[in-house]
Amino acid sequence: MHKSDYFNRVVEQCGYLNKIILEAENLQDLEQTVNLYSTARSETNDLTKSLRLFLSEVKPNEKLKAA
Repeated sequence: MHKSDYFNRVVEQCGYLNKIILEAENLQDLEQTVNLYSTARSETNDLTKSLRLFLSEVKPNEKLKAA
């Protein structure tokens, strides 16, 4: 996967996470809130693992510009 494609996917995932968290903050039902926060945590863990894997595959001579 190209770097730009990968980072575009990461941006989409962050947007999804943001929506989940905002929805959880606005819910009145505690059980639904907990479920959404749990989903957000799981998605964040998956994203973190994906980023670690991606960065481990980047060759040392390839430069990544900071976001």
